[in-house]
Amino acid sequence: MEAPPEIKNVSILVLSQTTKKELSLLLNNTSETLVSGHVMDYRGLAEIYGKTFQFISELEEKKDPMAHLLASLAGKEALLSTLWEKLGQLGRTDVQSRCRNLFCKDVLAWQHRKPRNRAEAEQIRNEKKRSTIQAFFKDLSPGHSGAAVQTQAVEQGDVRNQEMCASGSSESNPMSRPIALNTQSEEKASTVTKSGSRPSNRKILSTDDDGTTCAMYDAYINCAEKDIFLAKEMLNILESSPHNLRLFLPERQLMPGGCKYEDIADVLEDRCRRKVVIILTRNYVDSEACQFVTNFSRALDPGAREKQIIPIVYEDIDETPRMLIGLQFIRKQRDEKRGWFWSKLREAIKNNQR
Repeated sequence: MEAPPEIKNVSILVLSQTTKKELSLLLNNTSETLVSGHVMDYRGLAEIYGKTFQFISELEEKKDPMAHLLASLAGKEALLSTLWEKLGQLGRTDVQSRCRNLFCKDVLAWQHRKPRNRAEAEQIRNEKKRSTIQAFFKDLSPGHSGAAVQTQAVEQGDVRNQEMCASGSSESNPMSRPIALNTQSEEKASTVTKSGSRPSNRKILSTDDDGTTCAMYDAYINCAEKDIFLAKEMLNILESSPHNLRLFLPERQLMPGGCKYEDIADVLEDRCRRKVVIILTRNYVDSEACQFVTNFSRALDPGAREKQIIPIVYEDIDETPRMLIGLQFIRKQRDEKRGWFWSKLREAIKNNQR
C-alpha cells in the first residue's frame, strides 16, 4: 500500500497517544503467522528493524512492547515513512489501512503547532526554558538561598521579553537570541573559525568567549562546590592526551555578572551539546545548583533516549535522587580498579554528539 505523501520525512514523535494506542492494539497481540520468515506482530516488526534477539526477548516482558519498540527508534528508523514501509514488509496492510488517517491527522496537527520561522522557534524554546527554571524554584521552600531572587529575575525577563515583542524591538534580552537577518551574516555565523568554537550571535556566557566566537564544550561537569577537587582531577585527565576533551566547569568558566541559573541553562542547552557529567556524592544531594542542572537536563531529554546525563557514583548515598532513578550509573572506584573508568567515561561523553 502506497504511503500518504503527508508523512514523508516526518518523525514518529508527532504521533498522538491515540495513534500509539491503536498501533499497540493491532501489533501487541502475538501471532504465529509468518510473512517472509517474520511473525506478523511487534516481534516481527522489531526483526525487520534489525533489533537483536535479546532486545526482542526484553520486549516480550513489557506491558506495552509496541510502545517500547517505537521509543527505541532513532534517526531514519524513526520516520513515519519508514514505519509505513516496515509494516508493508510485515504484510500488515490492515494496520496501514487503520492508521493511515490517524497518521495524516497527527502530521496536520503537528504542522499547525510547528513554529513558522526561526524567531518563533526561539521564542517557544525560551518560554519552555523560563517555565522550567520557574518551576524548579517554585518547588523549593522559601528558605532556600537564591530561590526568590532567581524566580523574580526570570519573571522580570518574561516581562521585558513581552514588552519588546509588543514594541517590535529587536534588542536582545537575557532570554532571547538575535537572529541574523541577511545572507552575509548567516554565512559568517556558519563559519568555524577555531577548534571547538563558532562565530557567536549570542551573549557571552563563558570566560573562553572572546566577543566574536562562543566556546563549545563536550560536556558540562555538575558537581557540588565541596567536590571541586574531584572535578579538577577529571579535568586534568580528560582534557589531556589521549582523551583531549573540552569540558565546562561553572566555577571555572561561567561568566560573572549574569543571572546564574539562566546562564547555566543556556550553557547546558547551547554550548555543551546537552551532555552532563554528574559527580554523585552526598554533597551533590545537598546542592541546590546541582539539583537545578539535573532537573533542567532531564527536561531537555525526558525519556533519557539520547543518554545525555552521565551519573558517576563517587561514594555511596542513602537514596538515589529522584531525577536519576532509572539511569545507568558509572561506579568510579569499581571501574577504576578494572582499568577502564576513564576510557568508559570518555566514550559516554562522545556518544551521540550533536
